[in-house]
Amino acid sequence: MLPMGADCRLFTPERRSTRMRQCLERTSGAPEGSILMLYAGRLAPEKNLDLLLDTMRILEHQHSCRFHLLIAGDGPLRATLAHVCGRDVPGSVYFLGHIRSREALADTYANCDLLLHPNPREPFGIAPLEAMASGLPVIAPASGGITSYACAGNASLVEPDAEAFAGAAIALREHPELADAHRRAGRATAKRFDWPAVTASFFALYDELHAIVQGRSAVPATPPAFYSTCATVRRPFECQC
Repeated sequence: MLPMGADCRLFTPERRSTRMRQCLERTSGAPEGSILMLYAGRLAPEKNLDLLLDTMRILEHQHSCRFHLLIAGDGPLRATLAHVCGRDVPGSVYFLGHIRSREALADTYANCDLLLHPNPREPFGIAPLEAMASGLPVIAPASGGITSYACAGNASLVEPDAEAFAGAAIALREHPELADAHRRAGRATAKRFDWPAVTASFFALYDELHAIVQGRSAVPATPPAFYSTCATVRRPFECQC
C-alpha cells in the first residue's frame, strides 16, 4: 500500500494573515479571541459527525464563546446538522459550505487554530495531512489510516468520544507550547508526504512490479506496508515521532 500526499507549497502556514483571520471571524460570527476549530470534509453519515456536535455541546457548557467551529464541506447531512447546531449550540458553529477554490481552502486551513477529524475509520485522511502542512494542530481518533502518519508527537490522538475531543481542544488552548510543538512536528510530517516524494514512490513501485513481471526481480516474501522513493532501499512512510 502506498500513501496519499499533500501539496506543501499550497498548504502552508505562510498563508496565515491578520486580514484573512479577521475575515473568517467576521464571516462566521466568531467572538474575538475565540479558538477557531475547523472540520473539512463531506457531511455524510460515515464521517461520524455527531462527535463534532457532542464536542461543541461540552465546550459551550464549560467554556462558553471560547471555541467556534467552522465546517467546510457539503453533503446529505448538512440540513440536519445545521438544524441541530442552531438548536443546541446557537451561534457557535458556522457552515462554510463546499470550498471549490483550493487557494481559498488553503487560506481557511492556515487561519484557523486547530482541526477536528472525527472519523475513527478513515482509510487515510487527506484533511488532517493538509492541516498539518498548514501548521494546524490536529485532534483525531487514535485509529484508522491517520495513524500511518500521526502520533502523540505531532497530533492529539484520543478516543473518539466528545469528552476526549473537548479535553484535547482545551489542552491546546491552555498550553500554547503544546500547540506550537504539534504545529512544527505536523509540518515536518507533511513535508515527508509532499506530493513529489509520494509520486516518486509510486513510480518506484511500478518499476519494481515491472521488474518482477519481466523476471528480473523476485517477488518479496513480506512486502512492507509502504514503499519509499528509493527503488533499492525501502523505508516506510510512517510516523517518526
